[in-house]
Amino acid sequence: MKMKKTPTTISISNLKSSYTNLLEAHPPSSAKKDDSYFRQSRFESMIRPLRDSKEAICATEHSFSSSISPEKKVKRPVGNYTLRSKSEFGRSKKEIGSTVDKYIEMADLKVIDSMEIIDNDEEDPQCEIDKEETTVPNQKTGKKKKGYTALSEMVPLNLDEERLRFFERDCKYNPQFEYSNQGFKQQFDKPHTKYLKVAKMILNACISEYGTDENFFEKTGGRVITKEETETYFENYIQEHGLEGCLDIIFSEKTVAPTSVIHDPTGKSRVVISLPIAYRENTIMGVMHHEIGTHYIRKYNDRLQPWFKNRKKYDLKPYLIIEEGLAALNQTLQTTGGVRRPPYLFNAALHYYSCYMSSILGFEALFNDLEKYIKNASKRWKECVRVKRGIIDTSRSGGMYKDQVYLRGAIEILHKRKKLDFVQLHSGKINVKDLQRLTKMGVIKTEGLKLPTFIKDLEQYKAGMNHIAETNFIDTIK
Repeated sequence: MKMKKTPTTISISNLKSSYTNLLEAHPPSSAKKDDSYFRQSRFESMIRPLRDSKEAICATEHSFSSSISPEKKVKRPVGNYTLRSKSEFGRSKKEIGSTVDKYIEMADLKVIDSMEIIDNDEEDPQCEIDKEETTVPNQKTGKKKKGYTALSEMVPLNLDEERLRFFERDCKYNPQFEYSNQGFKQQFDKPHTKYLKVAKMILNACISEYGTDENFFEKTGGRVITKEETETYFENYIQEHGLEGCLDIIFSEKTVAPTSVIHDPTGKSRVVISLPIAYRENTIMGVMHHEIGTHYIRKYNDRLQPWFKNRKKYDLKPYLIIEEGLAALNQTLQTTGGVRRPPYLFNAALHYYSCYMSSILGFEALFNDLEKYIKNASKRWKECVRVKRGIIDTSRSGGMYKDQVYLRGAIEILHKRKKLDFVQLHSGKINVKDLQRLTKMGVIKTEGLKLPTFIKDLEQYKAGMNHIAETNFIDTIK
């Protein structure tokens, strides 16, 4: 007897990002080996409505743990996959189907029965950090509204091939990148220029003192640590902050950023660490201050605040610039005091400068220009890719300007550092102006908050901020 097919609704943006995250954390060669990943991941939460439905069943070529009976292992059948979508969503069935089918094929996944693909009515403000702006129609009104495409979709599909071609041609070539989705629109459509002068001052001061960026990192960062040491550092940091069970550590060769935190809507998050390891023993603590002590803890605390999932009621504005600026400062905090090195905001200044230069130079010209700040050709390639993401023909000027937020946010915070309540700034996903307003309203909850260890001695923390400001010429900016 043929089973009647009843479409199950699921968000296309969440579905696609789930497959992307799956592949990033578990390449196809290892996808079958770690069944626990599927039970715990964002992917699992997305497919649960399909897997538990009598009309639509999702399966892989190995067992899943049933969410209805957790103690019972169930072998799901493997069948054909079909996709249905509505034309008013502005995406053709072919466009969506080819993208999702590709992820399914790469991850050795097969879904049987059919799905009706829909878009979210409301954008999740918590995803602001990880996404770039696009436009999608509202289901009810038919009007277009702002949405966000995952940054992972801006990673070129042919990145490895174009890298090989670039170096085979002695770096005299402008890569021609291909993307799974070519309809995205970046959040920052113009480069920021206000702090270009100070960015150059920071970079030139650092290079003048150390000769090259390699000397700067090698002399001050110490030796490069191993994968096993990295895992131990992160596990100890997580335990020290009482976050056991909240974060998993995953290593990947398929990510652009050296470190990132991917948040699962169920509350479980993953720290994705790029391979090969580039962390150094004297600066690894700063990386953890950035990713866990800032990003994750602010997200953790945000869930305890009255504005959680109700940001419109409190008229909360975007927080990306302050979020990344604070993370950059907290990462640099480890080096304050001059024990190991002056606390230059080198990477923040480099990203700011690179983004601006990408707006006026093609890839090859940018690669040559950055040689004065990045000696290693492979690292320079990565920086160029980072700021040229989203461009197909990279001989053209233009790029992705999001990474200017690190220096922009750091400078804004340092300008106001003497008046800020830094404890409350870590109380949730808020910017400086909203912090000041919410403080006056008296609505910020402090009970039960997680605080990073580096902020428990406030006087030392503020002294560190003063040292960073002085080293990076912040008080000279008008």
